[in-house]
Amino acid sequence: MKLASGVVHFATYDGNGNICGYVDGTSGQYSANYEYGPFGEGIRATGPMAKANPFRFSTKYQDDETELVYYGYRFLNPATGRWLSRDPIEERGDLNLSSFTRNDPVNSFDLLGMETVQVRIRTEIRPPDIEVGTKTIHSVTINEDGSKVAETTFVGLTPIPVPLPGVGTLTASVSGTHPAFTITFSGSAYSMLPKAGGVLIPGLPGLALQNLIIDYAVSVQINFCTRKGNVSGAHDGYPSYIVAVKGKTVYDFQQTILPALLPPMDVSLKVNFSW
Repeated sequence: MKLASGVVHFATYDGNGNICGYVDGTSGQYSANYEYGPFGEGIRATGPMAKANPFRFSTKYQDDETELVYYGYRFLNPATGRWLSRDPIEERGDLNLSSFTRNDPVNSFDLLGMETVQVRIRTEIRPPDIEVGTKTIHSVTINEDGSKVAETTFVGLTPIPVPLPGVGTLTASVSGTHPAFTITFSGSAYSMLPKAGGVLIPGLPGLALQNLIIDYAVSVQINFCTRKGNVSGAHDGYPSYIVAVKGKTVYDFQQTILPALLPPMDVSLKVNFSW
């Protein structure tokens, strides 16, 4: 930013793309520092340039009198984390027409106000088996240009015989061009304690804990225009596998038996859906 005096001030950013300060191009010293709450509310604004610069949270224009942030299509009130008007893309953005990044601005961003779609793969053990509960969750949210705007992963806990944290590798990639994209998920995780050489499970000769790994390779194709898609790929026959697109369950596989965790992946899937 260049002032009327001719002095140039350079912006600095945090990991979320918010302007966190300005540096005087002549002296090299900070001329402004900013800190924000999770919804963009100002916590600190110090330095001689703090008020002179109107571009702060999300690099958007902020009005000092009203403290509203202008995003081009509507104003955000950081104090409440809500927009002052409805989303121009209506329910395609969210059922809550006044929300901001689905109430998760810490993990999500909305660069151009486009529609987003969340795709989630979850594995769980269901009754009457032991170790009932969620084993893995992998969630990816993309927008209409195929950008990954949010991603979360979770590997569960094995409580029996003693609580053991799960470990594993869950990855996802996005390919394609508007309006059709493919999200490719790959997972390999276990929530038991494997030991070198394997520990044989009583009653199941030759079955070792080190082989009881949840594996899947699943692709989810979505089309923003037709609002249709498909799920394809492969996974183990145990535990249960659930795929949801924008909160709607589009695939639900009922677990078989524990030895189905052994390689290779023995369940192939190809399911069409609409969302």
